Amino acid sequence: MYIIAIVTTVITTAIITRKKPIKGKKGKDMLIWGLDGLLMEIPQRLMMQSFIYGILKLLGVSLLNFCTIIATALIWCMGIVMQTFLLKKQFDEDVVFDILSSLVFSLGIGYVYQQTGLIVISMMAHFCERILSYYILSKDI
Repeated sequence: MYIIAIVTTVITTAIITRKKPIKGKKGKDMLIWGLDGLLMEIPQRLMMQSFIYGILKLLGVSLLNFCTIIATALIWCMGIVMQTFLLKKQFDEDVVFDILSSLVFSLGIGYVYQQTGLIVISMMAHFCERILSYYILSKDI
């Protein structure tokens, strides 16, 4: 499972770093960005993915784990799309990279969480992805 988490983190970082470079920040700002990703796993995995699993189990869905992972990833990506329109942001290439990276991360890490039940793996993967991608994006300027 650790290999899947590492590969997912690397692929997600490769996708997200296709975005436009950002102004580099150091130390505390980078740490806060990483912690934001780490803490994002609480609503996505512990709350949403577990809730979807429970609902699908009550409905008697076959391939329960698979359907839970797919549904969680799609809901999360739809949230990014909705947020873009609600905040009246431009739906540009950066948003597409955000959606694609979120989909890949949600599928890979969602699988790891579904199989292990260990939120700490997904939290560390998200933290590492944020720090690594932020460092790469800010280095290009």
